[in-house]
Amino acid sequence: LNVSPPDELVYDPETWLNPLDKGTLYHAVFERFYKALSEMKEKPSRERHNSLILKIAESAINEFKTKIPPPNEIVFDIEKREIIESCLIFLAGEEENADGAIPVEFELGFGIKDKGYPSVEITLPSKRKFLLSGIIDRIDKLGENIYRIIDYKSGGTYGYSDRDYFKQGRQIQHALYAYACEMLLRKNNLQNATVMEGVYLFPTKKGEGRRFVRVRGDISRFFELLDDLFTIIEEGTFAATEDPGECKWCDYQVVCRIERLQRVIAGKRSNPDAKALSALRRLAGYE
Repeated sequence: LNVSPPDELVYDPETWLNPLDKGTLYHAVFERFYKALSEMKEKPSRERHNSLILKIAESAINEFKTKIPPPNEIVFDIEKREIIESCLIFLAGEEENADGAIPVEFELGFGIKDKGYPSVEITLPSKRKFLLSGIIDRIDKLGENIYRIIDYKSGGTYGYSDRDYFKQGRQIQHALYAYACEMLLRKNNLQNATVMEGVYLFPTKKGEGRRFVRVRGDISRFFELLDDLFTIIEEGTFAATEDPGECKWCDYQVVCRIERLQRVIAGKRSNPDAKALSALRRLAGYE
């Protein structure tokens, strides 16, 4: 239908930073913090580095306050306290999960105009090719030619778990970025570089400092998943979900008929004669 919700510029007297701006602020604090630790050749410690991260956070908050004036000082103070608390949660998590890894890159862009490296080309088993662009929040070196990528999430952990790896094609950023990171490292004279882990890190008060680790899996199976996703897109097989929980953040709930059509949808999905749904059914195998 080519329908999209209208853009709304709404002034909220009870909010200072939107989620995107707040995420950018956190990224800046964490990058500056680790660069400072690198210069000092020290590992994160609450005892030694509380004052350091607070100083960095205070500076970043003031920078954002200058660029984006808050609606009032009360709102500013509330959000500032939340940001400070989140930065301390981040520090605590980094100390508790320290494993000897060394952060070596921050905000590594590829395929982004005027930033970093060119896009990474990916060729799938079907011979499909596509260009991937993005920004890797952080790359840790675990050992000789062994790396880990970390993606900061400033929101809550809804939809993430320790069990799901691909979540039937709904969570694939870790695998996409891990592959892209390997290709970029290898082009940068690290021919044997391997990304062993992707981590979704929720370092804020809302995310409670939780981490969801995705250990490297079979890349060929991941590429098969991507092929199925492209097939679904190419064939326009955009079937409604069977899980009403996925509708939580949908902009179209007012006009959607998902609850009335659940039985019909389930019947079509389970019908082996519905060839158009073959790729969609295969997604169930990618946990």
